[in-house]
Amino acid sequence: MITEETVFILGAGASRPYGYPTGKELRYKICNNLIEDLISDSLIQKKTSFYDNIVEFTRTFAKSNNKSIDLFLTRNPNFEFFGKFSITYYILKSEEQSNNPEELKNDEFDWYSELYDRLTKELLKSNDYEYLERTFSFIIFNYDRALENYLFESFKNSFTDINPTKIADELKKIPINHVYGQVVTLPWQGFNQFLSYRDENWKYNVSNFSKNIKVIYNQRNTPCLHDIMISIKAAKRIFFLGFGYANENMEVLNIVDNINANQKIYGTAYGFTKKEILKIKSYFSKTHKIDNPDLVIEDCDCLTLLRNYL
Repeated sequence: MITEETVFILGAGASRPYGYPTGKELRYKICNNLIEDLISDSLIQKKTSFYDNIVEFTRTFAKSNNKSIDLFLTRNPNFEFFGKFSITYYILKSEEQSNNPEELKNDEFDWYSELYDRLTKELLKSNDYEYLERTFSFIIFNYDRALENYLFESFKNSFTDINPTKIADELKKIPINHVYGQVVTLPWQGFNQFLSYRDENWKYNVSNFSKNIKVIYNQRNTPCLHDIMISIKAAKRIFFLGFGYANENMEVLNIVDNINANQKIYGTAYGFTKKEILKIKSYFSKTHKIDNPDLVIEDCDCLTLLRNYL
C-alpha cells in the first residue's frame, strides 16, 4: 500500500514500454512515415487538397529542425489542425499496436505492474478494492489512455465478483489529470464521447478526437490546473516518470512555488548526461540543494526508480 501522499508526474517515456512513442520518435514518424501510413490506412488520397496540405506540413516540419512538434505548431499555428491530426493518429495507431504488461516478452521496464502490486498487495478479499488508499494521484503530460485502461482491466480481473460499474466508480475517485488533454475517454469513465481501448473504429474519428488535445503553448488553458497545484503542494513524495523536464512543462506545474523543503522528489533521467541531471536538479534549488538526499534524479528507467524508492 502507499501510505504517504504521493504524486506521479508522467512524461512520454512513461508510456514507451507499452508501445507509445517519445517526442523524438513521434517527430521521426511524422516527418518520415506519415504520408505512407495514412495512405495505407485509407485516411488520405493523392490529388486532394488534404493530401497536399499534409505533405506541406510534414516537409515544413522536417526542414524546420524543431525538435518538438508542440514548439513547431506554436511557431506555425497555420499547421495546427494537421499537427493535431498527426499526433492523434499516431497515439491511436500506437494504441492499436500497443503492449499490455501481460503481453510483454521482457518485463524489464514494466512499471505499471510494479505500481499495481504496491497499491493492492494488502487487498485480499473480493470487496477489498473499496479500501484502496486514496493517497496517490497522477499528473499526465501524455495524450494516451494506457494507464487508465491498465488500472481498470487489472482491478476488474482481480476482483471478478464485483460489478465492473462499481470498479469504475472507485477508479474515478483516483485523481488522474491530463495536463494537455486526452485523445478520447474510455467507456467506463462516463463521458459522452468515448472509445474502447484498441477499438478499430478510431480510424474514422481522428479529426474529431484531435479536438481534445492542446498542442500550442499559448492556447493551453488547463481546466484541471487547480487540482494539479493542490495535489503537488499536498504531496509528501513526487515521482517524475519518463519526464523530459522541458521548461514549459515545469512552468505549467509552477514547480518553484508549489514544492516545499519537506517533500521527497524522485525522477528518472534515462539517457541524460551528468551535466543535464545537474540542470534538472537546479529546477528545485529554491527548496532542495543539489546534494539533498531527498532530491534523487537518476539515469534509470521508471521501474528501477519505483523499485528503489517507492
